[in-house]
Amino acid sequence: MNRSESHPAPPNHSPPGAKSCHVLERGSPSGRPVVLVHGLASLAEEILFPLAGPVTDRGYRIIAVDRPGYGGSAPVPAREMSPSAQARRLHHTLARLGVRDAILVAHSIGAAPALHLACRGGSGIAGLVLINPFCRPTRPRAAVGLRAATAPLVGPVIRKGLPAIAPTLGRRMVRAAVHRNQALPDLRAFPWRRMAQPTAVSAMADELNRFNADMIAFRLRLKRLEQPTVVLADPADPVIDGRAHAGWLSHRLPRSVVHWQRAGHLLHHTRPEAVVAAVQAIHAAVPPGQEFSRTGLPEGDRRTDGGSG
Repeated sequence: MNRSESHPAPPNHSPPGAKSCHVLERGSPSGRPVVLVHGLASLAEEILFPLAGPVTDRGYRIIAVDRPGYGGSAPVPAREMSPSAQARRLHHTLARLGVRDAILVAHSIGAAPALHLACRGGSGIAGLVLINPFCRPTRPRAAVGLRAATAPLVGPVIRKGLPAIAPTLGRRMVRAAVHRNQALPDLRAFPWRRMAQPTAVSAMADELNRFNADMIAFRLRLKRLEQPTVVLADPADPVIDGRAHAGWLSHRLPRSVVHWQRAGHLLHHTRPEAVVAAVQAIHAAVPPGQEFSRTGLPEGDRRTDGGSG
């Protein structure tokens, strides 16, 4: 199978010593690593699908990781689903793969562990591309369905039956994540039943429950993050408050730019070229093997008023 193709997914691959972590790889092993971190209710295959070809065609090596409980990665105790705990696991996984000088690309809530990872000393992360990041501490939604699926008595029954109706629910979620009259992403990117497997549902609830406390404690550390960061955000994101989250980050990250893209929450599907351009901007700002530079990151828009760009 051609390593630049993104579908179907390859067999499971776990780095030595990390049996619980499922990784998908594409591109030349000698290319600069681009690490993909998926969002909530997703998995590595979904974020890989639209980006594998465009990114590997430019000589990069892609590494997409299933976060704990999602896809082919084993679940972990609830206390280990905080962004900081997930970052520690990701750090160990990338270290076992020998990843250095990586450009980290993260979507939605996946941006939280990505930022934690970048702040770790010796993380091997050269820069970040955050796609519609969900990082700002936020009042939890009612999430009646998710609460029912994780309830003590009825939860196991609901989780067992959820994969059967996942295709119908999933298509509705994708439609809700794009703007009216906007073309839908290629639905082959969404393996619905695996996205709704019981361990994934539990992982969703666990990471949401631990998100706010972790990010409140972490917010002051963001000012010390040295890596250049490109934020790709939709000011009218149908799923999250794009302006609030991008603004929260922009005011804290010393080397960040925000590029507004009216592209829906699944921007990596609808505007993959914008993600590729951001990866190349990080690559230019921090050439492989070099220290972080205070110059070189292209100008962006640090406004949070919903401008387009």
